[in-house]
Parts: sequence; C-alpha cells; structure tokens
Amino acid sequence: MRVLFTTFAWPSHFTLQVPQAWALQATGHEVRMTSQPALMPTMCNSGLPATAVGRDLDVVAGFRDAADPAERSGPVGTDEQQSLFRPILTGRVTGIASRESRHGLFARVAESMVDDLLALARSWRPDLVVYDPVTYAGPLVAKLIGVPAVRNLFGPDITYFSKVTREVPDWAALLDRFGVDDIDLLGTASVDSCPPSLQFPADVVPTHRIHTRHIPYHGLSEIPQWLSDRPTRTRICLTWGTSTDRLLGGDAFLPNEVLHGATKLADERDAELVLAITAGQRHLLPDLPPAVRIVESVPLSALLPTCDAIIHQGGTGTMLTAVTHGLPQLVVPQLVDQAANASRVVATGAGRTLAASDLTASDLLDACHALLDEPAYRIAAGDLRQENLDQPPPAAVVDELVALV
Repeated sequence: MRVLFTTFAWPSHFTLQVPQAWALQATGHEVRMTSQPALMPTMCNSGLPATAVGRDLDVVAGFRDAADPAERSGPVGTDEQQSLFRPILTGRVTGIASRESRHGLFARVAESMVDDLLALARSWRPDLVVYDPVTYAGPLVAKLIGVPAVRNLFGPDITYFSKVTREVPDWAALLDRFGVDDIDLLGTASVDSCPPSLQFPADVVPTHRIHTRHIPYHGLSEIPQWLSDRPTRTRICLTWGTSTDRLLGGDAFLPNEVLHGATKLADERDAELVLAITAGQRHLLPDLPPAVRIVESVPLSALLPTCDAIIHQGGTGTMLTAVTHGLPQLVVPQLVDQAANASRVVATGAGRTLAASDLTASDLLDACHALLDEPAYRIAAGDLRQENLDQPPPAAVVDELVALV
C-alpha cells in the first residue's frame, strides 16, 4: 500500500504524523511525506521520503491578519455541541487569539499546495491520503483521485465542526476550479492519539476514530548525559513550546508573571526549575536567577521522566508528552487550541489551568503547590498515562488503515 501524508509547513503538525508514517514504512508499506518547501529540512530529518509541494506562504502574517475575534461564521452543531464549542468557535475566550475564524488563511494554504499535490498523487498513485486536519488540500486531492482520506488528529478535536462548502467565504473559487461542491474534512476515519478521556466526548464529536498510543517524536536531538542521573530534589519543567511566540510575537513568550511565579516556586520548595527552550528563543529571556537551569532543544520525552510537574502553554505536543510520563500539568493558554487542551486536562483531573491575561505570580504559586501537594492530581495523571499505554501502538493500527483501502 502507498500512503501519501500531507501537512502545511508547520513543524509541530508534521511531528505528530511521523510515528504513524514510520509504523507504516516499518511494516512494508510505502510512504511519502509532503508539505510546502519551507518544511523540507524538518521532513528530511525524520528519515522518511519527502517531496515539497506548492509554494511557501507567510502563515504567521496570515494568522495575525485574521486575529480579530469577530467570528465570520456562526456556531454549528446541536445545542450541546454549541455549548461545548462556542468559546472555541467564536474566539471569545478571554485573552486568547482565535483560530477558527481563519477560513481565508486555510483556503490560501490549500490553494498554494493543491496543484502540486494533485500532480504528485496522479503520478505516484497512493492508495490512501493521511492529512493534517487544517491542511484541506489533502482531503480535496483524495476526493479528486478517488481514494480514502484519513485525518491525523492533533489532540482534542477542535476542528470537528469546520466546514468547506460553496457557502463558506473564501472557498467557492477553489471548489469551482475543481468542479466539487464541498470537501469532507472528517475523511473516512481519523487517527487519534489523544487518550479517550482527554478527547471531547464521543457523543459530541462522533466520527470513525482509529485510536492509537501517543508516541512522542521531537526530531533530531541530543540527550545530555546529566539527564541519566536521578534528581536529588524536586524538578519542575517550565516550557512554552515553539508556536506561541511565532504566532503572537516575542512579547507572548513566557509571560513575566509565569516566570516570576515559577522561580519563586522553586525557591520556596528548594526545587530545581528546568526551563526548556529552543536556541532561537534564548534572546527572548530576561536575566534569570542562577538556580534556573536553561536547556536548549532537549527533547521533552527525555526531560519529563525526571520531573515532578510541568508548567506550559498548552501545545498539543507538550501536553501529550506530559501525559505519556504521568506528570501533573499547569496549563496557561494563549491560543484557542491551547485553551481546548487546557480544558480537557482539567476535565481528567490531571492538572489545572490559569488564564494568561490576568495571571499573577501568586496565582501560579497556589496552583503549583496544589499540583505538588494534592495526591489527586498525580493519581489522575498516572491514570491518564496508563490510558495512553493501553492504546494500540501505531504499528498495531496499520491493518485498520489497510482495511480502509
């Protein structure tokens, strides 16, 4: 079987596709990774065969241009669905930038990729297309060549209610060009590595899900020797992912109150605070106390097993990696998908959340003391870790993907 993977040029969306792609390749199937040219180095570093399609777009500029929280389309779904998703769909979550109003941005991304992706598909002739949920060129190409399309989800299913029809602004011209009335964004099935209790309830987002275990993938990375040593005191990880500062600007990186509260927490508890960043984020940091250990580009899957708790921005990769290691989480979201992730972590009992817009260091201290002192959070985090382990690994769901074909 040949499987064509596609995502727009955003590394954190690509990394969530890699474990399933490797599982397919390791079991004898052919895979081809595709994205816009800007993502080629990241794709090649995965060791998987990759092809650049389309042209690059300034997604960050498009994101910021569309950041007005006024929603361009009304809520959809049942009353229960609207009640759950209204803050997400409208962008009216205090202090959080909206994503679901960006129909125009996603249309431009699809338009920039679809011609090359379709030409490759007609030449290479895949049996299955696996696509990132907001890379709409994927299901469109699958429809045009007549093969099943499978979503590769990233965390809680906030894209479930997205629609692409002639009635949706920005899409009519692209649909007319290919002579189709709509694009089925749910696909034939969805590969879902989000543990079921962390996912939105099945009766709210009903669809064919192929459940699989989350396997962290962080790309090429070096693990320092000191991580092999058992910590002699409480260790707390503080990280802010890789997307927030790109999308919202450097001022959104690690709010001062978060940093101040985390360093005070470490001081009060005689704990070690490990700040995990990329090399490109170091210039965003203020002067820090010597007690803060800064690590650059260390994979969280290597760092978190040595930690007792994590404070983070709510990105899916960070959240799910913390889940795999059973850590209580404090989530301080600034984007809508991060807010959805935070709400689900709280629903499982494995963590707490605070709004970034009015956060104080005292709030963070209180929340983190509770995470570390109240056993219920660690027990719930351990249950969530076990739930993830109980899901089949990516190699075990290959037969389900084959069955779709």
